[in-house]
Amino acid sequence: MQLLAFLLILLLPLSNNAQDFKINLASNLVTSIFSKSLVVTLPSCVYVGKKATLTATPNVTTSAAQTNTFDVPACRSRRDVISVVDSTRGFTVTKNIGYQITSLSPNTFYSISYKVDTASSNNLSATTVNPTPYDNINMSMARSGGMVVITVLLSIAMAILIVGLIVTLVISK
Repeated sequence: MQLLAFLLILLLPLSNNAQDFKINLASNLVTSIFSKSLVVTLPSCVYVGKKATLTATPNVTTSAAQTNTFDVPACRSRRDVISVVDSTRGFTVTKNIGYQITSLSPNTFYSISYKVDTASSNNLSATTVNPTPYDNINMSMARSGGMVVITVLLSIAMAILIVGLIVTLVISK
């Protein structure tokens, strides 16, 4: 019985449904889903220098799967992908965000996965957003009540200061 359990544990990683690494949508952005692109995390640093193939398969049958191949960049150096640079307190910190899949269709469901050599990732599901036509964006110059109040108070304060300056100049002579 123990031998059977041991063999089962050894054969478990060889199953076709096993995932070798996990991918997600990039989390350090305001949004990682756009109308014609998505940003996903990169494969693990274990796969540095190997060819990674990213496949984005749309849910609709009219489009073919999109495949992108690139070398997995080193984790220590700056990657040729989206990165955010924070220069504060005299030193620079570079955060590697992920890989951007471009040329996608708006408002489409995609199934995304990586394959590096024989290793594969989990299937990630994401839907691109539907862009808002620029004609529908409200461009009116509406003013909020708070801004009007602040402007009036600052104008009154400036008038009082100018009157006080004139009174001071008249009294000092």
